[in-house]
Amino acid sequence: NVVAPAIEELVNKTNETMNSLTPSVLLGMEVIVYNPPKPLLSSGLEDAVRKFQELPFDVPTLNINLPTIGAKEIIELMGSGSGNLDTYVSEWAAEKGDSFFIALWANVFQFTPADLRGVKIITFRDYIYNSDDAIDNALAIYLLSRRLADKPLPGTEMSLFVYNKSIIEFRNQSAARLCLAFDELNKIDKIQQLVRSSTKRTVTVNGPVYRKWIEAGGENEILFGNLIELPSAITVQDINTKAAALKASWNRYATLTATVERNKRFVRIKEVLFNQFSTSMREITEGEEATLANRELIIKLFMEQLERVREDELTDIWTVCLKLVCRSRFFRTESERILLGIERVKKENPAIDVREAATVSVIEYIAFWVSTQMKIQVA
Repeated sequence: NVVAPAIEELVNKTNETMNSLTPSVLLGMEVIVYNPPKPLLSSGLEDAVRKFQELPFDVPTLNINLPTIGAKEIIELMGSGSGNLDTYVSEWAAEKGDSFFIALWANVFQFTPADLRGVKIITFRDYIYNSDDAIDNALAIYLLSRRLADKPLPGTEMSLFVYNKSIIEFRNQSAARLCLAFDELNKIDKIQQLVRSSTKRTVTVNGPVYRKWIEAGGENEILFGNLIELPSAITVQDINTKAAALKASWNRYATLTATVERNKRFVRIKEVLFNQFSTSMREITEGEEATLANRELIIKLFMEQLERVREDELTDIWTVCLKLVCRSRFFRTESERILLGIERVKKENPAIDVREAATVSVIEYIAFWVSTQMKIQVA
Protein backbone atom coordinates (compact mmCIF):
# COMPACT_ATOMS: atom_id res chain seq x y z
CA ASN A 1 0.00 0.00 0.00
CA VAL A 2 1.66 3.22 -1.16
CA VAL A 3 -1.27 5.54 -0.51
CA ALA A 4 -1.09 5.74 3.30
CA PRO A 5 2.72 6.29 3.35
CA ALA A 6 2.34 9.10 0.79
CA ILE A 7 -0.28 10.77 2.99
CA GLU A 8 1.81 10.31 6.14
CA GLU A 9 4.84 11.81 4.40
CA LEU A 10 2.90 14.92 3.39
CA VAL A 11 1.38 15.27 6.87
CA ASN A 12 4.74 14.89 8.64
CA LYS A 13 6.65 17.26 6.36
CA THR A 14 3.89 19.86 6.56
CA ASN A 15 3.71 19.67 10.37
CA GLU A 16 7.49 19.87 10.63
CA THR A 17 7.57 23.06 8.59
CA MET A 18 4.57 24.62 10.34
CA ASN A 19 6.03 23.95 13.80
CA SER A 20 8.98 26.15 12.91
CA LEU A 21 6.82 29.14 12.00
CA THR A 22 6.74 32.19 14.26
CA PRO A 23 3.92 31.79 16.80
CA SER A 24 1.15 34.33 17.12
CA VAL A 25 2.15 37.57 18.82
CA LEU A 26 -0.96 37.17 20.95
CA LEU A 27 0.44 33.99 22.50
CA GLY A 28 3.36 35.91 23.96
CA MET A 29 1.23 38.41 25.85
CA GLU A 30 1.90 38.05 29.54
CA VAL A 31 1.43 39.84 32.83
CA ILE A 32 4.46 39.32 35.05
CA VAL A 33 3.82 39.92 38.73
CA TYR A 34 6.78 41.37 40.61
CA ASN A 35 6.76 40.75 44.32
CA PRO A 36 9.48 42.31 46.48
CA PRO A 37 11.48 39.94 48.70
CA LYS A 38 9.23 39.00 51.61
CA PRO A 39 11.61 40.24 54.34
CA LEU A 40 10.98 43.77 53.03
CA LEU A 41 7.48 43.44 54.46
CA SER A 42 9.05 43.60 57.92
CA SER A 43 8.86 47.02 59.56
CA GLY A 44 11.58 45.89 61.94
CA LEU A 45 13.98 45.35 59.05
CA GLU A 46 13.17 48.79 57.65
CA ASP A 47 13.84 50.39 61.02
CA ALA A 48 17.20 48.59 61.21
CA VAL A 49 18.48 49.67 57.79
CA ARG A 50 17.21 53.26 58.10
CA LYS A 51 20.13 53.87 60.49
CA PHE A 52 22.37 53.80 57.42
CA GLN A 53 20.20 56.02 55.22
CA GLU A 54 22.57 59.01 55.26
CA LEU A 55 25.68 56.91 54.79
CA PRO A 56 27.99 58.22 52.01
CA PHE A 57 28.05 55.97 48.97
CA ASP A 58 31.06 53.70 48.71
CA VAL A 59 32.06 50.54 46.87
CA PRO A 60 33.57 47.98 49.26
CA THR A 61 36.36 45.83 47.92
CA LEU A 62 35.58 42.15 47.51
CA ASN A 63 38.56 40.88 49.42
CA ILE A 64 37.43 38.31 51.96
CA ASN A 65 37.55 34.54 51.73
CA LEU A 66 35.39 32.78 54.28
CA PRO A 67 35.09 29.00 54.75
CA THR A 68 32.81 27.03 52.44
CA ILE A 69 29.40 26.27 53.96
CA GLY A 70 26.17 24.80 52.60
CA ALA A 71 22.93 26.55 51.71
CA LYS A 72 21.30 25.45 54.97
CA GLU A 73 24.08 27.10 57.01
CA ILE A 74 23.96 30.25 54.88
CA ILE A 75 20.21 30.61 55.38
CA GLU A 76 20.56 29.99 59.12
CA LEU A 77 23.16 32.78 59.29
CA MET A 78 20.54 35.22 57.99
CA GLY A 79 18.30 34.57 60.99
CA SER A 80 17.71 37.45 63.38
CA GLY A 81 15.89 35.85 66.28
CA SER A 82 12.77 37.83 65.39
CA GLY A 83 9.97 35.39 64.67
CA ASN A 84 8.23 37.64 62.16
CA LEU A 85 11.35 38.50 60.14
CA ASP A 86 12.74 34.97 60.31
CA THR A 87 9.48 33.61 58.88
CA TYR A 88 9.76 36.03 55.96
CA VAL A 89 13.42 35.06 55.48
CA SER A 90 12.54 31.35 55.37
CA GLU A 91 9.78 31.91 52.80
CA TRP A 92 12.02 34.13 50.68
CA ALA A 93 14.89 31.64 50.85
CA ALA A 94 12.58 28.86 49.67
CA GLU A 95 11.50 30.99 46.70
CA LYS A 96 15.06 31.88 45.67
CA GLY A 97 16.40 28.36 46.05
CA ASP A 98 19.66 27.01 47.45
CA SER A 99 21.68 27.76 44.30
CA PHE A 100 21.12 31.51 44.69
CA PHE A 101 22.64 31.60 48.16
CA ILE A 102 25.49 29.23 47.33
CA ALA A 103 26.45 31.40 44.35
CA LEU A 104 26.22 34.63 46.33
CA TRP A 105 28.33 33.20 49.14
CA ALA A 106 31.00 32.08 46.69
CA ASN A 107 31.04 35.35 44.72
CA VAL A 108 30.86 37.84 47.59
CA PHE A 109 32.12 36.12 50.71
CA GLN A 110 34.72 33.86 49.10
CA PHE A 111 36.21 36.21 46.54
CA THR A 112 39.62 35.05 45.33
CA PRO A 113 41.23 37.33 42.70
CA ALA A 114 43.73 34.60 41.79
CA ASP A 115 40.88 32.53 40.33
CA LEU A 116 39.71 35.22 37.91
CA ARG A 117 42.35 34.59 35.23
CA GLY A 118 41.39 37.49 33.00
CA VAL A 119 37.65 37.33 33.68
CA LYS A 120 35.97 40.73 34.04
CA ILE A 121 35.72 41.61 37.71
CA ILE A 122 32.18 41.97 39.09
CA THR A 123 32.13 44.65 41.76
CA PHE A 124 30.13 44.98 44.94
CA ARG A 125 28.18 47.77 43.23
CA ASP A 126 27.28 45.41 40.37
CA TYR A 127 25.79 42.95 42.81
CA ILE A 128 23.53 45.36 44.65
CA TYR A 129 22.71 47.90 41.93
CA ASN A 130 23.23 46.50 38.43
CA SER A 131 22.03 42.91 38.74
CA ASP A 132 18.57 41.51 37.99
CA ASP A 133 18.68 40.21 41.58
CA ALA A 134 20.09 43.47 42.97
CA ILE A 135 17.61 43.82 45.84
CA ASP A 136 17.80 40.12 46.71
CA ASN A 137 21.60 40.35 46.67
CA ALA A 138 21.60 43.43 48.90
CA LEU A 139 19.17 41.78 51.30
CA ALA A 140 21.20 38.58 51.58
CA ILE A 141 24.48 40.48 51.97
CA TYR A 142 22.98 42.68 54.68
CA LEU A 143 21.50 39.82 56.69
CA LEU A 144 24.71 37.78 56.44
CA SER A 145 27.19 40.57 57.13
CA ARG A 146 25.10 41.82 60.07
CA ARG A 147 25.44 38.42 61.68
CA LEU A 148 29.08 37.92 60.66
CA ALA A 149 30.04 41.33 62.07
CA ASP A 150 29.10 40.06 65.52
CA LYS A 151 30.33 36.50 65.17
CA PRO A 152 32.96 35.41 62.60
CA LEU A 153 32.73 31.87 61.29
CA PRO A 154 35.03 29.24 62.81
CA GLY A 155 37.93 28.56 60.45
CA THR A 156 38.11 32.11 59.09
CA GLU A 157 41.74 32.72 58.18
CA MET A 158 42.39 36.41 57.54
CA SER A 159 43.46 39.54 59.36
CA LEU A 160 40.90 40.58 61.98
CA PHE A 161 41.32 44.21 60.90
CA VAL A 162 40.64 43.44 57.23
CA TYR A 163 37.77 41.13 58.17
CA ASN A 164 36.01 43.68 60.38
CA LYS A 165 36.53 46.52 57.90
CA SER A 166 35.15 44.51 54.97
CA ILE A 167 32.20 42.95 56.77
CA ILE A 168 31.10 46.28 58.24
CA GLU A 169 31.38 47.96 54.82
CA PHE A 170 29.32 45.13 53.32
CA ARG A 171 26.67 45.60 55.99
CA ASN A 172 26.55 49.39 55.76
CA GLN A 173 26.43 49.69 51.97
CA SER A 174 23.91 46.89 51.53
CA ALA A 175 21.75 48.54 54.20
CA ALA A 176 21.93 51.85 52.33
CA ARG A 177 20.84 50.04 49.16
CA LEU A 178 17.89 48.52 51.01
CA CYS A 179 16.86 52.01 52.10
CA LEU A 180 16.43 52.89 48.43
CA ALA A 181 14.39 49.73 47.95
CA PHE A 182 12.11 50.68 50.85
CA ASP A 183 11.79 54.21 49.43
CA GLU A 184 10.67 52.75 46.11
CA LEU A 185 8.14 50.41 47.73
CA ASN A 186 6.71 53.25 49.81
CA LYS A 187 6.38 55.43 46.71
CA ILE A 188 4.69 52.61 44.78
CA ASP A 189 2.19 52.16 47.59
CA LYS A 190 1.58 55.90 47.95
CA ILE A 191 0.83 56.60 44.29
CA GLN A 192 -0.59 53.09 43.68
CA GLN A 193 1.81 52.40 40.81
CA LEU A 194 0.36 49.38 39.05
CA VAL A 195 2.70 49.07 36.05
CA ARG A 196 6.37 48.60 36.89
CA SER A 197 7.71 48.19 33.34
CA SER A 198 6.64 46.85 29.97
CA THR A 199 7.81 45.50 26.63
CA LYS A 200 5.89 44.84 23.42
CA ARG A 201 4.46 41.62 24.83
CA THR A 202 4.79 41.79 28.61
CA VAL A 203 3.57 43.99 31.40
CA THR A 204 5.40 43.75 34.70
CA VAL A 205 3.17 44.84 37.57
CA ASN A 206 3.76 45.52 41.24
CA GLY A 207 2.29 42.52 43.05
CA PRO A 208 0.64 44.17 46.09
CA VAL A 209 -1.00 46.88 43.96
CA TYR A 210 -1.96 44.42 41.20
CA ARG A 211 -3.73 42.02 43.56
CA LYS A 212 -5.89 44.80 45.00
CA TRP A 213 -6.65 46.07 41.50
CA ILE A 214 -7.72 42.62 40.27
CA GLU A 215 -9.89 42.11 43.35
CA ALA A 216 -11.57 45.45 42.58
CA GLY A 217 -12.46 44.29 39.06
CA GLY A 218 -9.31 44.99 37.04
CA GLU A 219 -8.61 42.81 33.99
CA ASN A 220 -5.41 41.88 32.16
CA GLU A 221 -6.98 42.96 28.86
CA ILE A 222 -6.95 46.52 30.20
CA LEU A 223 -3.20 46.26 30.82
CA PHE A 224 -2.63 44.89 27.32
CA GLY A 225 -4.66 47.77 25.90
CA ASN A 226 -2.45 50.12 27.90
CA LEU A 227 0.53 48.73 25.97
CA ILE A 228 -0.79 49.82 22.60
CA GLU A 229 -2.36 53.12 23.63
CA LEU A 230 0.31 55.81 24.03
CA PRO A 231 1.19 57.44 26.29
CA SER A 232 0.84 54.46 28.62
CA ALA A 233 -0.43 54.96 32.14
CA ILE A 234 1.22 53.42 35.21
CA THR A 235 -0.98 54.23 38.20
CA VAL A 236 -4.26 52.61 39.17
CA GLN A 237 -6.08 55.94 38.97
CA ASP A 238 -4.88 56.78 35.47
CA ILE A 239 -5.51 53.27 34.16
CA ASN A 240 -8.97 53.05 35.69
CA THR A 241 -9.91 56.43 34.20
CA LYS A 242 -9.66 54.99 30.69
CA ALA A 243 -10.17 51.29 31.48
CA ALA A 244 -13.17 50.82 29.17
CA ALA A 245 -11.37 52.44 26.24
CA LEU A 246 -8.21 50.42 26.88
CA LYS A 247 -10.09 47.13 26.98
CA ALA A 248 -12.01 47.99 23.81
CA SER A 249 -8.77 48.98 22.09
CA TRP A 250 -7.15 45.67 23.02
CA ASN A 251 -10.15 43.63 21.88
CA ARG A 252 -10.11 45.37 18.50
CA TYR A 253 -6.38 44.83 18.16
CA ALA A 254 -6.59 41.17 19.21
CA THR A 255 -9.45 40.47 16.79
CA LEU A 256 -7.73 42.17 13.87
CA THR A 257 -4.37 40.55 14.65
CA ALA A 258 -5.93 37.09 14.98
CA THR A 259 -7.72 37.50 11.65
CA VAL A 260 -4.60 38.70 9.83
CA GLU A 261 -2.45 35.96 11.35
CA ARG A 262 -5.05 33.31 10.58
CA ASN A 263 -5.18 34.40 6.94
CA LYS A 264 -1.39 34.49 6.68
CA ARG A 265 -1.15 31.06 8.24
CA PHE A 266 -3.78 29.70 5.85
CA VAL A 267 -1.84 30.96 2.83
CA ARG A 268 1.43 29.67 4.28
CA ILE A 269 0.05 26.19 4.96
CA LYS A 270 -1.23 25.94 1.40
CA GLU A 271 2.19 26.99 0.13
CA VAL A 272 3.85 24.35 2.31
CA LEU A 273 1.43 21.65 1.15
CA PHE A 274 2.11 22.44 -2.50
CA ASN A 275 5.89 22.68 -2.07
CA GLN A 276 6.13 19.44 -0.11
CA PHE A 277 3.89 17.54 -2.52
CA SER A 278 5.79 18.85 -5.54
CA THR A 279 9.08 17.82 -3.97
CA SER A 280 7.74 14.32 -3.29
CA MET A 281 6.57 13.98 -6.90
CA ARG A 282 9.97 15.04 -8.25
CA GLU A 283 11.61 12.36 -6.14
CA ILE A 284 9.60 9.62 -7.89
CA THR A 285 11.86 8.19 -10.61
CA GLU A 286 10.11 4.95 -11.53
CA GLY A 287 6.66 3.89 -12.67
CA GLU A 288 3.86 5.65 -14.44
CA GLU A 289 3.93 8.64 -12.09
CA ALA A 290 7.51 9.42 -13.11
CA THR A 291 6.54 10.39 -16.66
CA LEU A 292 6.36 14.11 -17.34
CA ALA A 293 2.78 14.01 -18.61
CA ASN A 294 1.44 12.13 -15.60
CA ARG A 295 3.41 14.25 -13.17
CA GLU A 296 2.04 17.46 -14.68
CA LEU A 297 -1.50 16.06 -14.56
CA ILE A 298 -1.11 15.05 -10.92
CA ILE A 299 0.29 18.46 -9.96
CA LYS A 300 -2.56 20.16 -11.83
CA LEU A 301 -5.16 18.07 -9.99
CA PHE A 302 -3.43 18.77 -6.67
CA MET A 303 -3.53 22.53 -7.28
CA GLU A 304 -7.21 22.37 -8.18
CA GLN A 305 -8.03 20.51 -4.99
CA LEU A 306 -5.80 22.81 -2.93
CA GLU A 307 -7.79 25.82 -4.11
CA ARG A 308 -10.93 24.22 -2.67
CA VAL A 309 -9.48 23.75 0.82
CA ARG A 310 -11.16 25.99 3.39
CA GLU A 311 -9.36 27.59 6.32
CA ASP A 312 -11.53 25.81 8.90
CA GLU A 313 -10.57 22.41 7.44
CA LEU A 314 -6.93 22.86 8.44
CA THR A 315 -7.70 21.87 12.02
CA ASP A 316 -7.60 18.29 10.68
CA ILE A 317 -4.47 18.34 8.54
CA TRP A 318 -4.48 14.55 8.13
CA THR A 319 -7.87 14.53 6.40
CA VAL A 320 -6.86 17.48 4.23
CA CYS A 321 -3.70 15.68 3.11
CA LEU A 322 -5.66 12.46 2.52
CA LYS A 323 -8.09 14.19 0.18
CA LEU A 324 -5.37 16.11 -1.65
CA VAL A 325 -3.20 13.05 -2.23
CA CYS A 326 -6.05 10.71 -3.14
CA ARG A 327 -7.70 13.19 -5.52
CA SER A 328 -4.46 13.92 -7.35
CA ARG A 329 -1.77 11.26 -7.23
CA PHE A 330 -4.26 8.40 -6.77
CA PHE A 331 -7.25 9.90 -8.54
CA ARG A 332 -7.79 6.71 -10.57
CA THR A 333 -8.39 4.68 -7.40
CA GLU A 334 -11.04 4.54 -4.66
CA SER A 335 -8.38 5.04 -1.98
CA GLU A 336 -10.09 8.12 -0.53
CA ARG A 337 -13.37 6.31 0.11
CA ILE A 338 -11.60 3.29 1.65
CA LEU A 339 -9.22 5.31 3.88
CA LEU A 340 -11.96 7.65 5.09
CA GLY A 341 -14.05 4.55 5.80
CA ILE A 342 -11.23 3.14 7.93
CA GLU A 343 -11.02 6.39 9.95
CA ARG A 344 -14.80 6.47 10.43
CA VAL A 345 -14.90 2.86 11.62
CA LYS A 346 -12.03 3.50 14.05
CA LYS A 347 -13.80 6.54 15.51
CA GLU A 348 -17.07 4.66 15.88
CA ASN A 349 -15.30 1.64 17.42
CA PRO A 350 -12.25 2.83 19.43
CA ALA A 351 -11.35 -0.73 20.49
CA ILE A 352 -11.08 -2.05 16.94
CA ASP A 353 -7.63 -2.47 15.37
CA VAL A 354 -6.58 -1.08 12.00
CA ARG A 355 -6.81 -4.41 10.16
CA GLU A 356 -10.39 -4.96 11.28
CA ALA A 357 -11.31 -1.38 10.40
CA ALA A 358 -9.75 -1.84 6.95
CA THR A 359 -11.73 -5.05 6.42
CA VAL A 360 -15.00 -3.32 7.31
CA SER A 361 -14.19 -0.39 5.04
CA VAL A 362 -13.34 -2.67 2.10
CA ILE A 363 -16.58 -4.64 2.59
CA GLU A 364 -18.52 -1.36 2.62
CA TYR A 365 -16.75 -0.28 -0.56
CA ILE A 366 -17.54 -3.59 -2.29
CA ALA A 367 -21.18 -3.21 -1.28
CA PHE A 368 -21.13 0.32 -2.66
CA TRP A 369 -19.54 -0.80 -5.93
CA VAL A 370 -22.01 -3.67 -6.36
CA SER A 371 -24.91 -1.30 -5.73
CA THR A 372 -23.67 0.99 -8.50
CA GLN A 373 -23.82 -1.93 -10.95
CA MET A 374 -27.43 -2.70 -10.21
CA LYS A 375 -30.27 -1.42 -12.32
CA ILE A 376 -33.79 -1.11 -11.05
CA GLN A 377 -36.47 -1.70 -13.63
CA VAL A 378 -40.05 -0.80 -12.92
CA ALA A 379 -42.43 -3.36 -14.42
